[in-house]
Amino acid sequence: TAPIHSVGHADIIETQNGEWWMVLLGKRTFEEQKEIIGRETFLVPMSWEGDFPVVNPGPNAGRVEAEHRRPNLPTHPWPDAGPRDEFDATKLSLEWNFLRTPRSTWWNLASKLGFLQANLAFGMSNTDLAPDLKAWMQERLK
Repeated sequence: TAPIHSVGHADIIETQNGEWWMVLLGKRTFEEQKEIIGRETFLVPMSWEGDFPVVNPGPNAGRVEAEHRRPNLPTHPWPDAGPRDEFDATKLSLEWNFLRTPRSTWWNLASKLGFLQANLAFGMSNTDLAPDLKAWMQERLK
């Protein structure tokens, strides 16, 4: 099987250096087991053949690999957030993300410094409210 599979929802980007790239969602399998972190975002080089995009041009054309060269752009490293959140800010840090768009604010950081208060709701599948999840993004798997 391909290292990265179940790909889709792509956007095509041209950098200021004239390189073409595709950003898309996909899944990777670890040690021939199930996907353990779900869909991830991948950046893949691409080119054009006439009016059609070619993903990863070359001997593995059409495949999204686990590693590709990076765009010819300046690096922009992000500060290391560390392995935990102390909940000592007024809003959640960018390492937290939603699985779905929340329709209401069900969490609170202001009630008690250093704590995340989550107000749970049961039976949401029978309503027009989408159940949601707030999760810390896993940085790396080795």
